[in-house]
Amino acid sequence: MLLWFSERMLAVRELTYGMWAVSAAAMLYILAYYILRNADRWTLKQRSDVWFAIAFFVMIFGHFLRAGFEWISYALLPWGEDYLMYMSTVFWFPLSILVIFIGKVFVVWSFLPERYRVTTLTMVIVASLVIPVLVYLFI
Repeated sequence: MLLWFSERMLAVRELTYGMWAVSAAAMLYILAYYILRNADRWTLKQRSDVWFAIAFFVMIFGHFLRAGFEWISYALLPWGEDYLMYMSTVFWFPLSILVIFIGKVFVVWSFLPERYRVTTLTMVIVASLVIPVLVYLFI
């Protein structure tokens, strides 16, 4: 299936993906600085805010991958470059989605009390995998 975009639509997509990528890069810098400043480097026993910052960092890194490759693909499109290697490839798109998913599970984990982590995370992961499959199959 080929998609044809008007020049205005290409400009909107290039600008919005660029904003997404640059803002994600800024967040990665801020979160990395926070983690390095507040983490106890000699142990895995960290404060809960540091764990949340690490989880959020992983999630934002996935968003940066997704937005960065989309931005590159739309930026190169007007010059006739082979943008398909950047956009929705077999490797980069699933990798970015997997990193975002792991980051979101980690964020949920960081908010939960220890007593409910296993049960709630199991429900979140199963629902995240089963509901889209059911929607795909039956709608």
